Amino acid sequence: MEIKILGCSGGRTPDHELTSYLIDDSLLIDTGSAASTMSLELQENLNNIFITHAHLDHIIGIAHIYDNTRNLRVHPLHVYGTEPVLRNIREHLLVPSIMPNYNPKDKGEPGINFHPIALEIPFRIGNFEVEAYPVNHTPGAVAVRVSDGLHNFMFTGDTGRTDRIWNWIKRKGMVDCLIAEVSFPNKMHELAEVSAHLTCQSLIESLVKAEIPGDAKVHVVHLKPAFMDELLEEIEGEEDWNLIALKKGDVIRLDPGKKEPRILQEEIEEKVTDKIPEFDKASDLYEQREKMSNEFGVSAAKGDVIFQQGDTSTIMYIIQEGKVRIVRKAFRYEKTLAVLGQGDFFGEMAMLNNRPRSATAVAMTDVKLLAFDRKAFESLILDNFGVALRIIRTLSNRLQDADGLIENLLYVDPESKIINTLIKAAYDEGIETSEGFVIRTTPEELSDRSGVIIETLRDILTDLVKNKMILARRETLIIPDPQKLKRLMKFLELKDEFLTA
Repeated sequence: MEIKILGCSGGRTPDHELTSYLIDDSLLIDTGSAASTMSLELQENLNNIFITHAHLDHIIGIAHIYDNTRNLRVHPLHVYGTEPVLRNIREHLLVPSIMPNYNPKDKGEPGINFHPIALEIPFRIGNFEVEAYPVNHTPGAVAVRVSDGLHNFMFTGDTGRTDRIWNWIKRKGMVDCLIAEVSFPNKMHELAEVSAHLTCQSLIESLVKAEIPGDAKVHVVHLKPAFMDELLEEIEGEEDWNLIALKKGDVIRLDPGKKEPRILQEEIEEKVTDKIPEFDKASDLYEQREKMSNEFGVSAAKGDVIFQQGDTSTIMYIIQEGKVRIVRKAFRYEKTLAVLGQGDFFGEMAMLNNRPRSATAVAMTDVKLLAFDRKAFESLILDNFGVALRIIRTLSNRLQDADGLIENLLYVDPESKIINTLIKAAYDEGIETSEGFVIRTTPEELSDRSGVIIETLRDILTDLVKNKMILARRETLIIPDPQKLKRLMKFLELKDEFLTA
């Protein structure tokens, strides 16, 4: 992934340009300086623009790009953003009284297509997966995450103190490229708060909230030209943080190559095979835990493979710290079956049925694990009723999820599969509120439960949100009326019946 910094300043002067980031020459994030820094050929071939919010310094380039290319363009210009942002552009920027050459009703040439987006539901723009998160700025303002399948790039947009983006990074881990705004020096923190911007100090407080390590590279933008020297001095003075002030013309290249992950299976087997945990009930609980960690504890760094699909290893694991992703591959496709955290266990099925691993376990973050072979596992079960009960409950839940997936096989179209999954989730695990049934889930989890590939699922969820059949929140969905979803599913069944009759 290549990110060209066409402009990244909080104001325009001869030395500073407004916000615009061009990703792989095909997706433009904001358009402040785009028309004055992109060649006419690039503008003509550009089809996709994402707008974080509707302030002039982020949207002005749309008008110029359209005006420059309207007679050259083969495909329309696609503009993505939240509905309040797009409405501002349509009603206050792209109007004939300001742009005499703009006619939204002209059908003779490619124009501009506007695409309202749903918050915190990933969708596709060209070759990229894009996801927007609400921030504290103007109505409809968002941060944006862009992924090419190998790397995650996140731009906070203009924002004051906020939670969603930092909580996402805390849960998922640091992104490969983070660009964050800092508009005012620390002494002007009150103005920053009122105008919903960040200072260097409030950015650092946000990085701490997200548990971002001090050595992680954080690119800083949107510095106001009037305070440039003071801002640069504050940024460079933060010796405990790796803050880098960007400038126009910079290019960030994220290496498409990935380092070879460590395969830990043999190393783990060598450490724990044929060891039996011994519990001294008279000793201090802390001492017992320390002894257990010393004898059976193993570590994995982010990206390490704990075991691979098809392996014959029969070690099971309990997560002490960090997160592990369980992945299954079929042909060229890869599907996340689960994301597990502290206290969860995995790898027990290969031990119980003595068959090769049915999936791969990858460390999403640095993790600490307890690893047990069959003998140690049987000892744990015999000596600890609570461990046995928890394993039984977990296996029961997994069987229930499998039953739901089998039921979904009866439905032909993906919409019915997803709707059926949502209805079952609403009644089985939903919390009823004044807004409707709240279920805690993610698109990845819904994909696993419904059996619908993630790309198709995201498109269907976006349509359901647009039609107000569901409401999207951070890692939650709200179903206002499950009966309405049932009627929609019945309609889809009848539609399929009559179309195939």
